[in-house]
Amino acid sequence: MNLLLFPLLLQIGKAGNTKINPQIVKGLAKRKIDPTTINSIIFQYRMWAYILELENYCYSCGTTLSPESKSTTDTCSPRCHKVVKRSEMAPMEFLKKEALKRMKIVEEFSKKPSDENTNEFPWHLVNDGWKYALHN
Repeated sequence: MNLLLFPLLLQIGKAGNTKINPQIVKGLAKRKIDPTTINSIIFQYRMWAYILELENYCYSCGTTLSPESKSTTDTCSPRCHKVVKRSEMAPMEFLKKEALKRMKIVEEFSKKPSDENTNEFPWHLVNDGWKYALHN
């Protein structure tokens, strides 16, 4: 599935310009999180928001469908059509669900009062970015 993300990676410039609610940044800042970490979280939030807002995209690789593509076509090529046909859920639908889940985590965390769990920071750095650690 990583190879299918290549067309999306080519659009990172557009994703980086995605507008987000400033209250999210303010909420994270109130939690006394250092600015570098806030920037990392917000960058990922922008990527997720961009993926979630994609319209007229290939269900497999995420490229924009050409204007001449048929209205019943969900993929940009026979190759991508095979990928979607073989998978239980279309790769882009999976990405959209994951993006929505991650965006909600950031939004909920930024809305909590700053005096609540001030010593607890639920993100930890891993190879592919900041991950949310669920505490029981």
